Amino acid sequence: MSRPQPHGPAASCSRCRACIGVAPAMLVEALGRLGYEAQELDPGLLAEAGIDRAGRDLLMRLAVAGFAMMNVMLLSVAVWSGAEGATRELMHWISAMIALPVVAFSGQPFFRHAWQALRVGRLNMDVPISLALVTAAGMSLVETWLGGRHAYFDAALALTFFLLAGRYLDHRTRAVARSAAQELAALEVPRASRLVDGRELVTPVVDLAVGDLVRVHPGMRLPVDGVIEVGETEIDRAALTGESLPVFAGPGAEV
Repeated sequence: MSRPQPHGPAASCSRCRACIGVAPAMLVEALGRLGYEAQELDPGLLAEAGIDRAGRDLLMRLAVAGFAMMNVMLLSVAVWSGAEGATRELMHWISAMIALPVVAFSGQPFFRHAWQALRVGRLNMDVPISLALVTAAGMSLVETWLGGRHAYFDAALALTFFLLAGRYLDHRTRAVARSAAQELAALEVPRASRLVDGRELVTPVVDLAVGDLVRVHPGMRLPVDGVIEVGETEIDRAALTGESLPVFAGPGAEV
Protein backbone atom coordinates (compact mmCIF):
# COMPACT_ATOMS: atom_id res chain seq x y z
CA MET A 1 0.00 0.00 0.00
CA SER A 2 1.40 3.39 -0.95
CA ARG A 3 1.67 6.20 1.52
CA PRO A 4 -1.90 7.24 2.43
CA GLN A 5 -2.84 10.84 1.81
CA PRO A 6 -6.10 12.76 1.39
CA HIS A 7 -7.17 13.52 -2.18
CA GLY A 8 -10.49 15.28 -1.60
CA PRO A 9 -12.34 17.65 0.74
CA ALA A 10 -13.66 14.78 2.85
CA ALA A 11 -12.87 11.14 3.46
CA SER A 12 -14.29 8.36 5.58
CA CYS A 13 -11.98 5.70 7.03
CA SER A 14 -12.76 2.71 9.21
CA ARG A 15 -10.07 0.60 10.87
CA CYS A 16 -12.21 -2.46 10.09
CA ARG A 17 -11.79 -1.82 6.38
CA ALA A 18 -8.46 -0.01 6.06
CA CYS A 19 -5.77 -2.10 7.76
CA ILE A 20 -2.87 0.36 7.77
CA GLY A 21 -1.29 -0.90 11.00
CA VAL A 22 -1.70 2.26 13.07
CA ALA A 23 -4.23 3.35 15.66
CA PRO A 24 -7.16 5.52 14.51
CA ALA A 25 -6.04 8.28 16.90
CA MET A 26 -2.69 8.48 15.08
CA LEU A 27 -4.45 8.91 11.73
CA VAL A 28 -6.71 11.62 13.15
CA GLU A 29 -3.68 13.45 14.60
CA ALA A 30 -1.72 13.19 11.33
CA LEU A 31 -4.63 14.52 9.27
CA GLY A 32 -5.14 17.30 11.81
CA ARG A 33 -1.55 18.47 11.31
CA LEU A 34 -2.32 18.75 7.59
CA GLY A 35 -5.37 20.90 8.24
CA TYR A 36 -8.00 18.18 7.72
CA GLU A 37 -10.67 17.45 10.29
CA ALA A 38 -11.13 13.68 10.72
CA GLN A 39 -12.88 11.28 13.05
CA GLU A 40 -13.18 7.53 13.28
CA LEU A 41 -16.26 6.06 11.61
CA ASP A 42 -18.86 5.35 14.28
CA PRO A 43 -22.16 3.65 13.35
CA GLY A 44 -23.74 5.39 16.33
CA LEU A 45 -22.90 8.77 14.83
CA LEU A 46 -24.15 7.66 11.45
CA ALA A 47 -27.54 7.07 13.04
CA GLU A 48 -27.73 10.83 13.56
CA ALA A 49 -27.32 11.50 9.83
CA GLY A 50 -31.01 12.34 9.63
CA ILE A 51 -30.42 15.27 12.01
CA ASP A 52 -28.60 17.38 9.46
CA ARG A 53 -27.61 20.39 11.56
CA ALA A 54 -24.75 21.37 9.25
CA GLY A 55 -27.07 21.27 6.23
CA ARG A 56 -29.67 23.43 7.96
CA ASP A 57 -26.97 25.90 8.99
CA LEU A 58 -25.70 26.20 5.40
CA LEU A 59 -29.25 26.58 4.10
CA MET A 60 -29.97 29.36 6.62
CA ARG A 61 -26.82 31.26 5.65
CA LEU A 62 -27.67 30.75 1.97
CA ALA A 63 -31.17 32.21 2.50
CA VAL A 64 -29.79 35.23 4.37
CA ALA A 65 -27.22 35.89 1.63
CA GLY A 66 -29.86 35.55 -1.11
CA PHE A 67 -32.28 37.93 0.63
CA ALA A 68 -29.56 40.53 1.21
CA MET A 69 -28.26 40.17 -2.35
CA MET A 70 -31.67 40.93 -3.85
CA ASN A 71 -32.17 43.99 -1.64
CA VAL A 72 -28.73 45.44 -2.35
CA MET A 73 -29.19 44.89 -6.08
CA LEU A 74 -32.46 46.83 -5.89
CA LEU A 75 -30.63 49.66 -4.14
CA SER A 76 -27.89 49.51 -6.78
CA VAL A 77 -30.39 50.17 -9.57
CA ALA A 78 -30.39 53.85 -8.63
CA VAL A 79 -26.59 53.98 -8.84
CA TRP A 80 -26.53 52.06 -12.13
CA SER A 81 -29.11 54.51 -13.49
CA GLY A 82 -26.73 57.41 -12.97
CA ALA A 83 -27.57 58.75 -9.51
CA GLU A 84 -25.06 61.31 -8.29
CA GLY A 85 -24.10 63.15 -5.13
CA ALA A 86 -26.05 62.54 -1.94
CA THR A 87 -28.39 59.98 -3.53
CA ARG A 88 -25.51 57.77 -4.65
CA GLU A 89 -23.76 58.03 -1.28
CA LEU A 90 -27.00 57.19 0.55
CA MET A 91 -27.50 54.08 -1.60
CA HIS A 92 -23.91 53.04 -0.96
CA TRP A 93 -24.18 53.46 2.82
CA ILE A 94 -27.47 51.56 3.01
CA SER A 95 -25.92 48.80 0.91
CA ALA A 96 -22.92 48.74 3.25
CA MET A 97 -25.13 48.39 6.33
CA ILE A 98 -26.83 45.39 4.72
CA ALA A 99 -23.87 43.74 3.02
CA LEU A 100 -21.12 43.87 5.66
CA PRO A 101 -22.98 41.98 8.44
CA VAL A 102 -24.36 39.46 5.94
CA VAL A 103 -20.94 38.74 4.40
CA ALA A 104 -19.50 38.31 7.90
CA PHE A 105 -22.36 35.97 8.91
CA SER A 106 -22.97 33.96 5.74
CA GLY A 107 -19.27 33.69 4.90
CA GLN A 108 -18.35 32.05 8.21
CA PRO A 109 -18.04 28.52 6.73
CA PHE A 110 -15.38 29.80 4.33
CA PHE A 111 -13.62 31.99 6.90
CA ARG A 112 -13.51 29.22 9.49
CA HIS A 113 -12.04 26.60 7.16
CA ALA A 114 -9.58 29.11 5.71
CA TRP A 115 -8.33 29.98 9.20
CA GLN A 116 -7.95 26.30 10.10
CA ALA A 117 -5.79 25.77 7.02
CA LEU A 118 -3.67 28.90 7.51
CA ARG A 119 -3.11 28.05 11.17
CA VAL A 120 -1.19 24.91 10.15
CA GLY A 121 0.57 26.60 7.23
CA ARG A 122 -1.60 25.11 4.48
CA LEU A 123 -3.77 26.46 1.68
CA ASN A 124 -7.17 25.22 0.59
CA MET A 125 -9.94 26.50 -1.65
CA ASP A 126 -11.52 28.49 1.19
CA VAL A 127 -8.43 30.71 1.49
CA PRO A 128 -8.83 32.47 -1.91
CA ILE A 129 -12.61 32.47 -1.46
CA SER A 130 -12.28 34.27 1.88
CA LEU A 131 -9.72 36.65 0.40
CA ALA A 132 -12.11 37.52 -2.43
CA LEU A 133 -15.03 38.16 -0.06
CA VAL A 134 -12.98 40.32 2.31
CA THR A 135 -11.38 42.25 -0.57
CA ALA A 136 -14.71 42.97 -2.29
CA ALA A 137 -16.37 44.11 0.92
CA GLY A 138 -13.32 46.06 2.13
CA MET A 139 -12.74 47.91 -1.15
CA SER A 140 -16.43 48.80 -1.31
CA LEU A 141 -16.37 50.19 2.22
CA VAL A 142 -13.28 52.30 1.49
CA GLU A 143 -14.84 53.58 -1.74
CA THR A 144 -18.03 54.47 0.11
CA TRP A 145 -16.11 56.20 2.92
CA LEU A 146 -14.18 58.30 0.39
CA GLY A 147 -17.35 59.17 -1.53
CA GLY A 148 -16.27 57.27 -4.63
CA ARG A 149 -18.48 56.29 -7.53
CA HIS A 150 -17.95 52.52 -7.44
CA ALA A 151 -18.93 50.07 -4.72
CA TYR A 152 -19.18 46.30 -5.04
CA PHE A 153 -21.44 45.28 -2.18
CA ASP A 154 -23.82 43.58 -4.60
CA ALA A 155 -20.94 41.58 -6.10
CA ALA A 156 -19.70 40.54 -2.64
CA LEU A 157 -23.17 39.29 -1.71
CA ALA A 158 -23.68 37.54 -5.05
CA LEU A 159 -20.32 35.79 -4.65
CA THR A 160 -21.26 34.71 -1.13
CA PHE A 161 -24.65 33.44 -2.27
CA PHE A 162 -23.43 31.36 -5.21
CA LEU A 163 -20.48 29.93 -3.29
CA LEU A 164 -22.81 28.91 -0.47
CA ALA A 165 -25.15 27.33 -3.02
CA GLY A 166 -22.27 25.22 -4.31
CA ARG A 167 -21.19 24.33 -0.78
CA TYR A 168 -24.73 23.26 0.11
CA LEU A 169 -25.04 21.05 -2.98
CA ASP A 170 -21.70 19.46 -2.10
CA HIS A 171 -22.95 18.88 1.44
CA ARG A 172 -26.11 17.20 0.15
CA THR A 173 -24.01 14.90 -2.05
CA ARG A 174 -21.91 13.87 0.94
CA ALA A 175 -25.07 13.38 3.01
CA VAL A 176 -26.22 10.79 0.48
CA ALA A 177 -22.84 9.05 0.85
CA ARG A 178 -23.24 9.08 4.65
CA SER A 179 -26.65 7.50 4.27
CA ALA A 180 -25.13 4.73 2.16
CA ALA A 181 -22.43 4.23 4.80
CA GLN A 182 -25.13 3.97 7.44
CA GLU A 183 -26.87 1.24 5.46
CA LEU A 184 -23.58 -0.66 5.12
CA ALA A 185 -22.86 -0.28 8.83
CA ALA A 186 -26.28 -1.75 9.59
CA LEU A 187 -25.23 -4.90 7.71
CA GLU A 188 -22.32 -5.54 10.04
CA VAL A 189 -22.72 -8.51 12.38
CA PRO A 190 -21.24 -7.70 15.81
CA ARG A 191 -21.15 -11.31 17.09
CA ALA A 192 -20.55 -14.78 15.69
CA SER A 193 -21.19 -18.35 16.84
CA ARG A 194 -17.72 -19.87 17.30
CA LEU A 195 -17.31 -23.64 17.65
CA VAL A 196 -14.93 -24.70 20.45
CA ASP A 197 -14.64 -28.43 21.22
CA GLY A 198 -18.08 -29.04 19.75
CA ARG A 199 -19.66 -26.26 21.78
CA GLU A 200 -21.14 -23.11 20.29
CA LEU A 201 -19.94 -19.88 21.92
CA VAL A 202 -21.23 -16.43 21.05
CA THR A 203 -18.10 -14.34 20.45
CA PRO A 204 -17.57 -10.71 19.35
CA VAL A 205 -16.38 -10.61 15.75
CA VAL A 206 -13.31 -8.59 16.71
CA ASP A 207 -12.14 -11.50 18.91
CA LEU A 208 -12.16 -14.06 16.09
CA ALA A 209 -8.81 -15.28 14.78
CA VAL A 210 -7.63 -17.02 11.63
CA GLY A 211 -8.51 -20.71 11.82
CA ASP A 212 -11.60 -20.36 14.03
CA LEU A 213 -14.69 -22.37 13.07
CA VAL A 214 -17.87 -20.31 12.87
CA ARG A 215 -21.38 -21.70 12.57
CA VAL A 216 -23.78 -19.65 10.44
CA HIS A 217 -27.42 -20.50 11.07
CA PRO A 218 -30.06 -20.30 8.29
CA GLY A 219 -31.07 -16.72 7.56
CA MET A 220 -28.06 -15.20 9.33
CA ARG A 221 -25.60 -12.79 7.75
CA LEU A 222 -22.01 -13.90 7.37
CA PRO A 223 -20.04 -12.24 10.19
CA VAL A 224 -16.57 -12.65 8.60
CA ASP A 225 -14.85 -13.73 5.40
CA GLY A 226 -13.87 -17.37 5.24
CA VAL A 227 -14.09 -20.78 3.56
CA ILE A 228 -17.02 -23.17 3.98
CA GLU A 229 -15.89 -26.37 5.70
CA VAL A 230 -19.18 -28.25 6.03
CA GLY A 231 -22.65 -27.71 4.61
CA GLU A 232 -24.29 -26.13 1.59
CA THR A 233 -26.27 -22.94 1.29
CA GLU A 234 -27.39 -20.14 -1.01
CA ILE A 235 -25.94 -16.71 -0.33
CA ASP A 236 -27.39 -13.34 -1.24
CA ARG A 237 -24.44 -11.38 -2.70
CA ALA A 238 -26.46 -8.51 -4.11
CA ALA A 239 -24.65 -5.94 -1.96
CA LEU A 240 -21.28 -7.01 -3.42
CA THR A 241 -21.97 -8.12 -6.99
CA GLY A 242 -25.43 -6.80 -7.79
CA GLU A 243 -26.70 -10.33 -8.46
CA SER A 244 -30.42 -10.43 -7.78
CA LEU A 245 -30.55 -14.22 -7.26
CA PRO A 246 -28.90 -16.17 -4.41
CA VAL A 247 -25.64 -17.95 -5.29
CA PHE A 248 -24.97 -21.58 -4.33
CA ALA A 249 -22.02 -22.17 -2.01
CA GLY A 250 -20.66 -25.48 -0.71
CA PRO A 251 -17.54 -26.90 0.95
CA GLY A 252 -14.39 -25.11 -0.20
CA ALA A 253 -16.26 -22.01 -1.40
CA GLU A 254 -14.86 -18.66 -0.31
CA VAL A 255 -17.52 -16.45 1.24
